[in-house]
Amino acid sequence: MKKYIFMVAVLIVVVLTGFSGNSKYNNDYEATINELENKLHNANMKIEKLENEINDLKNQSEKLSSKEEKELRIIDVKGKTISYILKDASIPAQSICIIGSNRDNLVEDYEELQIKGTGSGKFLRAEVTGSIYDFQLIKIEFNGETGEFIEKEVIHELKEVRNKSIYIETYLPCGMPSEKIKWEDCNGNTHEILLGNDGYGFDGTIVWPKG
Repeated sequence: MKKYIFMVAVLIVVVLTGFSGNSKYNNDYEATINELENKLHNANMKIEKLENEINDLKNQSEKLSSKEEKELRIIDVKGKTISYILKDASIPAQSICIIGSNRDNLVEDYEELQIKGTGSGKFLRAEVTGSIYDFQLIKIEFNGETGEFIEKEVIHELKEVRNKSIYIETYLPCGMPSEKIKWEDCNGNTHEILLGNDGYGFDGTIVWPKG
């Protein structure tokens, strides 16, 4: 009988020990699950933060790429003091400045004209200060025998240009130019610029000056 009671007691101890072990195992398991869930939550928070930062950078990039072009125009110079205005550019363009006669000091506002050349996709802006005459946009062709450009057609002509920005929509090739602008000063001297990519940058635009 004593032996039987002893065996029952041992069995009870084993059973109780097993329950205690299972309880500890369950607690460790739950702690591990909670730790993993916390790590997953933290990782999701970091991912969300990074996604927000990426979206902010994309928005900033879009704003920068879509912002309007600006142009700086000097309106007065006195000694070491320069007065200027920063204006929204009507059209992103490569610019050249042509100084004519009868200048009224520095000009703040230029009347804007737009003319069409033989091509499209690029803009050249000729900003004329003062007066020039017989301004022409001319289609040209290279003559391999003489090594010179031949005038083929006057595309556009202005008898007098005074304080104007002339936007020329055209194609500015890396090879042979197909257009030029030509004008006269107040003394009847002729000047011209061939329109093409000069290979030095300038946003794919001019020059090869002559005259």
